[in-house]
Amino acid sequence: MHKQILIPVEEHEGTEKAIEYGIELAKQNDATVHILHVAEQIASRGTFHEGVFGDDLDQEEINERVRDRASEVIEPYAKQVEEAGVQTVTKVVGGSPHKRIRAYADENDIDVIVMGTRGRTGLGRPLLGSVTERVVRLSNVPVITIPLKD
Repeated sequence: MHKQILIPVEEHEGTEKAIEYGIELAKQNDATVHILHVAEQIASRGTFHEGVFGDDLDQEEINERVRDRASEVIEPYAKQVEEAGVQTVTKVVGGSPHKRIRAYADENDIDVIVMGTRGRTGLGRPLLGSVTERVVRLSNVPVITIPLKD
């Protein structure tokens, strides 16, 4: 039985499908949904922030803006889950997405991870695989992947 459900979120259509599925799964199991967003990796890419946040910001200001943006990403999903009457836990963390997702699952006794896919296949996929693929391959708990297309 799934009592602790983790849904990692980011801004793409697959996330919306994962949230919808996760809500239904939580209702069927009287479960808690954990919504996780991994954000800090943006600030750790050196010059990536230039032009996005401006060149005159120090690392702490960049990190603060990244955290603020991450909160904006997670809020609508949390609201959707809460409005469905499902207990919700939200968390923003930094680091490598697949590693942080797996670590969060291990640290919080997650029973299942629900992740949306972007729908890319073949040559459009990165050679090393997407975050979802890495989580599927390396997770200690079951991972349900929700395809973008119905």
